[in-house]
Order: sequence, then C-alpha cells, then structure tokens
Amino acid sequence: FTLSTAVTNKIHWFQPLRSNLSTDTIPKNTAASQAKVDGNEFYFGRSTIYPEVGDIKISYEEIPEQIISVVAKQTGRRVVAHQTGSTFSTFMASSGGSILLVERGQHDAAEMFKHAKWELFIMTWMLRLVGFVFVFLSFQVLLG
Repeated sequence: FTLSTAVTNKIHWFQPLRSNLSTDTIPKNTAASQAKVDGNEFYFGRSTIYPEVGDIKISYEEIPEQIISVVAKQTGRRVVAHQTGSTFSTFMASSGGSILLVERGQHDAAEMFKHAKWELFIMTWMLRLVGFVFVFLSFQVLLG
C-alpha cells in the first residue's frame, strides 16, 4: 500500500536516524566548509557552544520499517485520503464525523476502536477538568 499525507501525519513515533553523519556527504559547492557534525546533527555556524542568530541546525529522524494498523475506508491498493481512484481514505460516518485511526504494530479493528474510545474518554475528562478550574477561578475572582 502507498500511504497518503493524512495517514503519515498520524505516524508520530520518530527516532533519531541511525547513521554516522559526515560532512563528506554535503556537496562541495554549498556550505560544506561551514558545516560541523554535532552528535546526530549538522551545525552551520561558528560555534555549537555559543550559537548566534542565523546559525542552522539540521537533524534527521526516521520511522523504522514496521507493521502499522489502519482503520479507514479502503478502495484499491493505495492508502490516501480524499482522492479518487485506488485509495484508503478517511471514513465519513453518517453523523458527519470522520474516522482515520493509525497505530504501530498489528491490531484488529476492535482493539483500535477501544484505544480510540479510551483516548477520547481521557480528552473529555481533561477538558471537563480545565472547564471546572476556569469556572472555579472565575467565581473566586467575582466573589473574592
């Protein structure tokens, strides 16, 4: 399958690129002479210890090859959203809501919906708590 931007935007388990960086990989007709390797980053500037305005840091991250699970509307062999042809797209429910779930590893749909329901439950209670604190502080300001 080919993944669309909608699906890849839900993939967030990046890790630092596992390779040894070298300034030899930078083309010579560019800023290679100013580049320094600082850990897993290229640094373009005078000093990595005392950065200045205009200095640039470039780091690389990767997502290792692995199995992912996707709950979406599938048409054909591509995994893309909102396009015609062979697609895996965001499922539009009859209520007007959309569903596109992506998780690392192999999970069945019931398990993925259970995880999504739990995340929604946590988010709902966090918003309720924030709302309660806001109302409480408002009353404190009004009556205090």
